[in-house]
Amino acid sequence: METMMATTSMDASDANMEMTRDLSSKKRGRKPAKFWVSLTTLDEPYKLRSAPCRHCHQTVNYHKKWEQAKSHLMKCEPFLAVMQSLVASERPEWFLLELDKRRRSTARMFPLDLFDGTRSNAVPGEIERTKTTTTARSPLQAPIKPREPATSQTPVKTSVPKREKLPWEELLVLEQLLHHGAHQDDEFSSSLLLYAMAGRHVSSSPSEHQALAQRRLRETVDRLFDRIHDGVSRRWALTNRPSTLVVAHTGNDVVYSIIVEDQMYFVERVTSESAGDTSFSASWLVTDLERVQHQLQALCPMDCILDIPLEYVQDFQEAANPELKLHARVSPRRALIDVIVRLLRHDMVKEEDETQNGRDAWLVKVMDVALQCYDLLELVRPPDDTSSDRFERLLTSSTFQVTPTRYISLKALLHTAQSCAVLLDPASFIASVDRGSFAGERLRELLVSESFVTRLGVFRAVFKPLASAFDRLTTPAHVSTSDIYPTFQSLRLSFSESGALSSSAKAALGQLVTQYEATLSDQIYKLAHLLDPVYQGEFLSVSEKMEAEQALLQRILEETAASEELLDAEKEALYFEYTGFQVAAAQLRSESDGFAYRMLQERKKTIAEYWLTDGRKWPQLQRFALQLYQIPADVGSTHLMQGRRGSRWLWSICDQKKLDFIEANATVLGIKEITQRQTPDTLVAEVDQHVGETVIL
Repeated sequence: METMMATTSMDASDANMEMTRDLSSKKRGRKPAKFWVSLTTLDEPYKLRSAPCRHCHQTVNYHKKWEQAKSHLMKCEPFLAVMQSLVASERPEWFLLELDKRRRSTARMFPLDLFDGTRSNAVPGEIERTKTTTTARSPLQAPIKPREPATSQTPVKTSVPKREKLPWEELLVLEQLLHHGAHQDDEFSSSLLLYAMAGRHVSSSPSEHQALAQRRLRETVDRLFDRIHDGVSRRWALTNRPSTLVVAHTGNDVVYSIIVEDQMYFVERVTSESAGDTSFSASWLVTDLERVQHQLQALCPMDCILDIPLEYVQDFQEAANPELKLHARVSPRRALIDVIVRLLRHDMVKEEDETQNGRDAWLVKVMDVALQCYDLLELVRPPDDTSSDRFERLLTSSTFQVTPTRYISLKALLHTAQSCAVLLDPASFIASVDRGSFAGERLRELLVSESFVTRLGVFRAVFKPLASAFDRLTTPAHVSTSDIYPTFQSLRLSFSESGALSSSAKAALGQLVTQYEATLSDQIYKLAHLLDPVYQGEFLSVSEKMEAEQALLQRILEETAASEELLDAEKEALYFEYTGFQVAAAQLRSESDGFAYRMLQERKKTIAEYWLTDGRKWPQLQRFALQLYQIPADVGSTHLMQGRRGSRWLWSICDQKKLDFIEANATVLGIKEITQRQTPDTLVAEVDQHVGETVIL
């Protein structure tokens, strides 16, 4: 008995010791924060009281407190220089939060974020206000004074200067320019502006009163233009990174914009008729682009995105001056739009494939079912007063026939392709319509018919991949440069693997995508695709990958090699770096379920952040990759830069070039007073408060 009790006691003791050992081996507390990598390269710095800064190599005493380490980084000039070289989306999250915290701490005293020279996610060294000389004549004539780099003798200023109040007359002009049309017409706008500008001035005749109001309106527009022009120029003066020009062509107008620090600003609108040309001329565009580049040379524009129809791109490249040191490339969004437009026009069909009706039969049927789906999807939405009668006639008619003379917009077509999946379930769709037994029978006959189901499958197989690619290229955030090449490759792959398309349709669609993809075979997109650890040149063929690798090594050697004697050593070191990157990227891709790979694949961690942290082992590749991924891949929709809004009367009275500049850049600068649209009653009450008498319109 005693022996059994002793054995039991020993077993319990051993179990307790083993449990204690397991508990002691487990890590307790929260996981270590990742932001310590911004301070030092030491392991587990949160357990230390001091560590050397990886940027300035000074010993930082932080006593295990991140706030003290963060205070040093916000004053560390090499670290701020690195942050300034990155766009806002590539900066660490803790850094963006700290900047937002400092901005909000001063926003209560200075609510207007326009005239202090700051911008969203600005680095503390960039907040220092730089004086620039501006002119009211042209946005391009303002000389930009580059910001001097901070030194140890010139401390970095992190305080926000005092902001001035925007006068109510200028706010009224902005309201009429940006938000006109929501609740008002031209007659109301002209009467309100005339009253606000003339006030209670007593004149001998109505014509004299109107002339006075128009003169004061022009003066107000001039002051508003000078104010916004000064704010834009100050933001431009704060950058020390190369910018990207954007050339958009609509009709006879060419709109120039520029991307500075991941933000697009309107520059100028030029009409080709001013040069005696009533149509698009590639030679005229090349000459005018040289003029714009010369006048914006302080911003160092080294790259240009051509948002022009692709049939003009070849003429532009042939007419381009070799001395024009500006890398021009086609907008991927514009290329995809041209693919869809050519599909809609049926221009891709060969003559021998044309039917008696004039075009390819399968594509005509696809467009017919597209219009039918558009009408059917409108049935489940609340119809407005103008369309309810049309839908009722559609339901009570004998057939759901769509004539070839009908048209559909590009946006509506792509939205229909993404939403027509509900038509595959006739029962639930008919229940959601609820238009009566007769209409329900008509809908059921249509939705279950074999011809409609077949054509619906072809329509989805053609336009759903196009809609997905279009959404990917027109997201508010700029698409990554490495995603351009895979987008068109995935589009071709979707067409070739579709079971709803015939072999002739697959061949025609694949040939069309290949033809337009050739215009996007820019070296920038291939190099970015090659240096992306997620893709690693996956969509490049063997020959294309070899050419891209040779071009990558050649470009880096041209920038780094100082002489021919050092060329061999530099080449060997660069080969080792590229091989190391390939091995690391292959290992990362092999762990597809790992946290690091999923962060990169889902773009929660940008490729620039990967090269900033993990690319320290390959310094030459890191330098080139950071420059490459700072280049914007494409621009979103530029309709705000192209369309003129506001009252037609206002445009007829004032300088149109100044109104263009005000309209496009006022929203970019983030004027908070114009974010809320006002009704006519509130506008009249506000004007009456300033003028001092009742408004009678």
